[in-house]
Amino acid sequence: MHISIEEVREFFDYQDGQLFWKKSPNPYANRAKVGQLAGTLRKGENRWQIGYEGRAYFRSRLIFAWHHGKWPEPTCDHINRNSLDDRIENLREATHSEQIYNQKKRIVINKPKRNEMHPFGKMYTCPICKHIGKGGGMKRWHFDNCKDMKK
Repeated sequence: MHISIEEVREFFDYQDGQLFWKKSPNPYANRAKVGQLAGTLRKGENRWQIGYEGRAYFRSRLIFAWHHGKWPEPTCDHINRNSLDDRIENLREATHSEQIYNQKKRIVINKPKRNEMHPFGKMYTCPICKHIGKGGGMKRWHFDNCKDMKK
């Protein structure tokens, strides 16, 4: 980390899981105004990120440091699995394996063998796919029941 904990406390105010600029990092720039919500939402990662002196920091790590006076080692984890909820009571230090264990459970569906019916919700999916056009796209057919699929 390039920002010190003293700088985090000097430049940011914490309120209900959010950081607000207490002091502008560059008084000559019109970007960050005092009292303004700090950071932007990174939609691809679904997390808040704050830029400071040319570097990007996750808001959750800054909030953890602001409250505890140390950086979360090795990572900062969201207890309720909501990466947008940066309230201090929702943040904890965690190892990489603890973070993976706390991730949302993913449903793994085994791929069916050729010509085998595979339940997919309330429908059945035909695993035989057909290439469409020059782009090599695939088409998958869905059926309401097994009898329609065998036709």
